[in-house]
Amino acid sequence: MQDFEFNDYKRLTRGYLRDYRMWQSAIEVWASEKADIDSELASIPIATSKFCGEAGGGSGELTPTEREANRRVKFTERALSIARDTRELRRVMKNIKTAIGTLDDESKRLIVMHYIDGRTWMEVADALACSESGARQKGYRAVSKIAAILFGSKINQYTQVVLIA
Repeated sequence: MQDFEFNDYKRLTRGYLRDYRMWQSAIEVWASEKADIDSELASIPIATSKFCGEAGGGSGELTPTEREANRRVKFTERALSIARDTRELRRVMKNIKTAIGTLDDESKRLIVMHYIDGRTWMEVADALACSESGARQKGYRAVSKIAAILFGSKINQYTQVVLIA
């Protein structure tokens, strides 16, 4: 596995923050897709049996029952994949929300305005009544804190002590 430096984790954290709204939309789309798949599965009247990891028997052509079983297997696999991806995305989003919650109010606003809402550093600076460079610096510190919370167990001990101190 590749060794990551703290700056790599900060870069990854910035990406997570920028993608947060997109992930919310993805979860909604996946929920709709899963509901459609569940409805389709309910309309397939047969039970599924698998032989050697595949639905159906040993002939080259599938019988109607085997075709339906194969269709059911594919829908079930897709539904399980969507459920797994949704759980993982929700877990990451919950961790991000928790990490943002540990910040002071100004840092929270800054993170939300710049990374999640997509405002420029100048717009953030105007809203917080500070300079653009001051907003950037506060933003970088806030991202460092969030990265330390999200990836603390993966960051070497020295970096954690310096960051928190």
